[in-house]
Amino acid sequence: MWKWRLVDSFRSLKTSDPAQSMAESQDNWINIFWLAEMYLKQRYALPVNSNPAYIFPRQHFENEEDQIE
Repeated sequence: MWKWRLVDSFRSLKTSDPAQSMAESQDNWINIFWLAEMYLKQRYALPVNSNPAYIFPRQHFENEEDQIE
């Protein structure tokens, strides 16, 4: 049970987590980074180089009904 004591002691540490502070102070804190990194700093053609939809595997559908399912 010493492992659980280590886990509990780790959880009880009071750390200054910048992400946690931002999450508590703003509605949508990821936009601060996402907007600049994905759209403003990059000088590439947007749909080809930074479209997040490209992370999904390609799917093949027989008809429109298959797309809904």
